[in-house]
Amino acid sequence: MPKPAKRTETPLEEFGPIQASDFAKAENSRVCWTQLLHQQEEGELLRLQLHLKALVEADPKEARAAMEMSQEHLPEVFQIAKMYSPREWPQALMNSDSMNSLLSRSPSPVKELLAKPDLRSLLEMFP
Repeated sequence: MPKPAKRTETPLEEFGPIQASDFAKAENSRVCWTQLLHQQEEGELLRLQLHLKALVEADPKEARAAMEMSQEHLPEVFQIAKMYSPREWPQALMNSDSMNSLLSRSPSPVKELLAKPDLRSLLEMFP
């Protein structure tokens, strides 16, 4: 029967006691990463809103048709088309439950949404 392997772990005592400053450093590092991730997410959302704006401005009639054709599948999008001006559509779409549901998926579909060449194909991604 083989002998069990000898443990070569370093005892925790060799590292010395944990200081309050160690926790503060770890917390500051976590906060920095959290802020960085939040800024990155905000940047992606801003790019998505600008992409929506560009799609609407490129062909407002087609954008309206795409939003109005979704009356049964996406009544919220249909209502946005009826209640808001085309200038307000990008922000209203960004604030919609459908967009929030879509953006809550993991991995984030923002890159795929940014690649859509027209509003109709983008709206087809809505749940």
